[in-house]
Amino acid sequence: MNKPQVILFGSIGIVIVLAILLILGVIPGLKQNVSSASADMLLWDFGSSPEIWTQTIGVYKAANPNINITYVQKDPNRFEEELLNALASGKAPDIWTIKQSWILKHKDKIFPFPEVSLQFSKTDYQRLFADTSFSFIQDKQIVALPTSVDTLALFYNKDIFNSENIPNPPSTWDDMLAVVKKTTKRSAVGNIIQGGVAMGTIKNINHGVDIVSALLLQNGNSILDPENKTSDLGNQESSNAIEFYRSFSDSGKKNYSWSDEMPSSLDAFAGEKVSLVFGFSTDYPLIKAKNPRLNFAIAALPQQNDSTIKTNYGVTTGLTVSRNSKNPLEAWRFILYATTDPTAIKFYLNGTGKPPAYRPYVNADILPPYGEVFQKQVLSAKSWLQPDEDKVSSVFQNMIQSARGNASSINQVAGSAAGQLEQMLVP
Repeated sequence: MNKPQVILFGSIGIVIVLAILLILGVIPGLKQNVSSASADMLLWDFGSSPEIWTQTIGVYKAANPNINITYVQKDPNRFEEELLNALASGKAPDIWTIKQSWILKHKDKIFPFPEVSLQFSKTDYQRLFADTSFSFIQDKQIVALPTSVDTLALFYNKDIFNSENIPNPPSTWDDMLAVVKKTTKRSAVGNIIQGGVAMGTIKNINHGVDIVSALLLQNGNSILDPENKTSDLGNQESSNAIEFYRSFSDSGKKNYSWSDEMPSSLDAFAGEKVSLVFGFSTDYPLIKAKNPRLNFAIAALPQQNDSTIKTNYGVTTGLTVSRNSKNPLEAWRFILYATTDPTAIKFYLNGTGKPPAYRPYVNADILPPYGEVFQKQVLSAKSWLQPDEDKVSSVFQNMIQSARGNASSINQVAGSAAGQLEQMLVP
């Protein structure tokens, strides 16, 4: 046998040995994802490219030829409604994408993760995933596995900054006040021509509830405790955060830089009508699509001036299994693969541009350049469980609106909002 033949057969032998060791579980990787069962399952997702799941399902099926997974992409604006209708009719998908804000509403519709059968515990979960995704553990059970943690960041117009000779984006809220003062432009009668920052209202600010939530969390509030059914919105720290937020839309305040008459914050930013807005990584392509020539950049969420510990804000998205699935074990086995296998995670991150929930990848060079800021905030991100997005938005809008022009009543307004949040937890 000549030397090339020796190398060829030796390489083949090594591949065969590695494959056997992987399947046997001697080398970690495939064992927990290989099943001898047969199953036909349906996966519903929204907001992701179909290629992500085509790739992921294809690789998984190569190791599990008896598992068939059909992927269906849904309209994100109708997803929850269609899901509820499908659950009611007994035609729900086995696997579906779930937002963090849906957990409290829909946890009774979920088949909990089988820790013993799949040899993956809550301790494993907490070791592998970012802290803010721990809300997917409810009533001492894992109810979803996270695919991403998107974080709130600061988008700034570089042309406006350059025009005002501002060299760097603000890193603290006090820094931001100085930028707002320089970049807010008003007409002779006091109307805002160019906003400094999109803050102070809810209805015309994208992610207004998230911005207020970030301020509250940075001020030490937990906002709502679902286990004890209590809210701490009525304390002084909450009042300080609410007063700071609303001051940007109060014409009688020095921070005044935004009004109800402005368009939505992202539209205003794309139209160069405001220098600063807050957004998530998913907003970047939307802004680029609105104005491809816009000269803008992204900076980290501003922090409290005296804080030595960073507190950022994040929202988790994950995958879960319907309670009435005929193949819950196999559905969870696939989700475990999709959220913990390095190759599958890369498919997802490359296809969505979202920051990873998977701790080993929080510093990995996987995302496009614009994603770096969002990715670096994942581990320091906090969040809270909203009982109902629409109802919470209404409560926050009323709270901010009622507090405007009447600072002395902010405690009372915040206390009323706390009571409304607590009432949402009552069965």
